[in-house]
Amino acid sequence: MFRKLLFSLCILLITCSIYAQQENVPIDHDVYTFLKEMSVKKIIANVHDDNPSMSRAEVKDHLKEIFSKSDQLSQTEKNILKKYQDEFYDEKADSTNTYQLFKGDNSYSSNISDLFSDKIKYTYAYKNDGVNAYLNILGRGIYGTEFSPRVPNTELFDIGIRLRGTLVDKLGYSISFIKGGIEGNNAFAAIIDPRMNYNFQYVENAEKIGNYAFTEGYLRYYTQPVKNMNISFELGREKMKFGYGYGDKLVLSGNHPVLDFIKLDFKYGIFSFSSWAASTVGEYNIIRDSNYTKFISTNRVKLSFNNLQNSSFAVIFNLSQNHLSHDGLSFSNLQPVDLFDFAPVFISTG
Repeated sequence: MFRKLLFSLCILLITCSIYAQQENVPIDHDVYTFLKEMSVKKIIANVHDDNPSMSRAEVKDHLKEIFSKSDQLSQTEKNILKKYQDEFYDEKADSTNTYQLFKGDNSYSSNISDLFSDKIKYTYAYKNDGVNAYLNILGRGIYGTEFSPRVPNTELFDIGIRLRGTLVDKLGYSISFIKGGIEGNNAFAAIIDPRMNYNFQYVENAEKIGNYAFTEGYLRYYTQPVKNMNISFELGREKMKFGYGYGDKLVLSGNHPVLDFIKLDFKYGIFSFSSWAASTVGEYNIIRDSNYTKFISTNRVKLSFNNLQNSSFAVIFNLSQNHLSHDGLSFSNLQPVDLFDFAPVFISTG
């Protein structure tokens, strides 16, 4: 069995075309709004709103298509396109559009004056054949107060790092860590930053000092065995959105704790398939044995026709660990081929 799996992996590595920058673009990035507007204008095709996350390579392909139709863009849209080209065309990054704090073996600017410019900025960047890494140091300070009813002032200070890149042109990765502290009214911090409501360190407050931490990270493997067949496999933790909605998405809005997940995406022509299983925290209880984990999994089949309505079918499971049987979570709910509730039924009746 191991030899078969190893052989299959080798085939994927051999047949995969080179697609630089396979790490995902953060789901709240403004480029998604721009691509949606271009889709509405029929400049580009459908941008799969129900499963919106894209890699930097996919975003770059869309930008290339938009650029090829520049005559249909307004001057403002051309300026926005140029801004995103500077950000996502890594092979064209140089001293005119990119700044690096610690100078490396590249052509980026290191002039301190560019620290306050509109250029793309990195703390450090490394690029070599098939391997690259981009490091940023993150920092934030927020002051907040409430006038009625009057509460003491609250300040949030945090610092962290974010590292992203691609290995062997196929494996995207990202990791970020932020550690912060709170000065002033601890309860008001959740008004300033709602993410505090599901941050364990903040809610538990075991150290009796206001502090919090946020971590994210994932690995994403992409391959194209044949032309127009796109397969990606991702494992890790990052903010996700899923489903349709004019405002927030109906299935996963993004206004929830960051999910730990495993995800498979397949697309070939008009057919696409997505399967993912994720877990997150349940409501906090001071009695640790009463705390529980929430599980959610989705299998979705979709047919996309250009200039026509899309058709999709999905099955969604949402489970809480404290509601499961003594046997724990059944993986029949997580397997990607179960588009109907057959497997759990067979298990419960078998």
